Amino acid sequence: MMARLRVQLVERVASLIPESNVRVTMVFDGQSASEETAEHGSRVDVVFTGAGQTADAYIERLAGHLREPREAIVVSSDRAVVEGGSASGCQVMTARGFLELLGREGQAQKRSQARQKARSPRGPRLGDFFPSDSD
Repeated sequence: MMARLRVQLVERVASLIPESNVRVTMVFDGQSASEETAEHGSRVDVVFTGAGQTADAYIERLAGHLREPREAIVVSSDRAVVEGGSASGCQVMTARGFLELLGREGQAQKRSQARQKARSPRGPRLGDFFPSDSD
């Protein structure tokens, strides 16, 4: 159950990342199940900390080593992680706030797709695939 929820979260985040230089590193405690290590695009890195290290400690260490911490957002509901990210110069957000943001972004994406579909109500026609004689 937990593995399925993690996969859904990673896929949701990957689907909402704009086509840009944005990179996301998602860090989870423990070892990955085989379905969780699937490729999620070049902008999402999924890290499982394994034995001997917590996701919280990994995130704090990662935040402390960023070249441009102001451009990073640390998402956690753990106060120590949020404080550590903030002290490193990162922007911070609670997990609840992040999930709310994902919900808003998902709704905006659906509205945008619906508007785009409404603007071009017809599907492709045969002429769309062949150049006209005037070209």
